Amino acid sequence: RVTGRSVKLINTYLELIQEYSGPEYAFRLHHLRKVFELHEDELKKSLRGAKQ
Repeated sequence: RVTGRSVKLINTYLELIQEYSGPEYAFRLHHLRKVFELHEDELKKSLRGAKQ
């Protein structure tokens, strides 16, 4: 059974997905993922260096 609040939450979530699924946001999301991947790689390298 679904309550009124959860229907509103689901509808809001679906609206957000629709709003941010355009190509401009896809590019930004890809860029952010790359930034975090590079940062994660740098952290791993620094941790390896600290253990030696």
